[in-house]
Amino acid sequence: MKRLCCLFLTLIIFATGCGKAEVESDINLYVDSSLLTVINEIVEKYEEESGVKIEVVSKTTGEIVKSVLKGEKCDISFTLGNEAIANLIKEGHLFKNYSVPIVENELVLITSRNLNTSVSKFENIRNAKNIAMSKEDEPLGQFTREALINLGVFKDVINMKVNEVKDSASVLTSVIEGKSEVGICFESDAMENIDKVRVIEKAPKSSLNSDIVYFAGLLVREDGLEANENVKNFYKYLDTPEVAKTFSEHNFGIYIE
Repeated sequence: MKRLCCLFLTLIIFATGCGKAEVESDINLYVDSSLLTVINEIVEKYEEESGVKIEVVSKTTGEIVKSVLKGEKCDISFTLGNEAIANLIKEGHLFKNYSVPIVENELVLITSRNLNTSVSKFENIRNAKNIAMSKEDEPLGQFTREALINLGVFKDVINMKVNEVKDSASVLTSVIEGKSEVGICFESDAMENIDKVRVIEKAPKSSLNSDIVYFAGLLVREDGLEANENVKNFYKYLDTPEVAKTFSEHNFGIYIE
């Protein structure tokens, strides 16, 4: 009887294991959290057309870099800013000739649609009792501080109550839930939630020292060889007019050199 039970359990484990193998992803795609909504739409369509299975992992850009450096399996990264790409290339995790700028974003100052704030522009941001901002070790936090410095209001902000959060979505949540009177996030995220937040002002492009650009990168395999055809084909697909159209529909700017 015991032998029959053991055999039965073995068959169950074998069957479960087979099931997992059948749904194993062909591509591991790590994306900055501010890209998640649009990337999920792009991936779903690509999977239907190609039959290729893609696992999407959403993290902040800083977290993506740390994950790759720790050895997590990542075939394609979609990160924000030049620094992340430079770090991955320097550490030998990214093919130098396989990194391409795809889309742009912009910074916006927001408040809740349910709140009447006296803040009408960046210049009088000090009128708010508190503000939600991304942490300085993330690209969004760095862009935010850069804009505030160049607009001449950074000293005003650091004298306010600052609610430091992880990413653009967290800024939105803080504002929507009433924890912060105003916040600075990406325009794409604000527009996805325009029924809940109001854009007070868009940060002028002149307030930033560089554009807010997202890069797709083809990462080096553990064995040091180039990526397989499934990975290469999807990487190339990310830089097509079809994908650009989808990004535009989600309020991203298309990067043009």
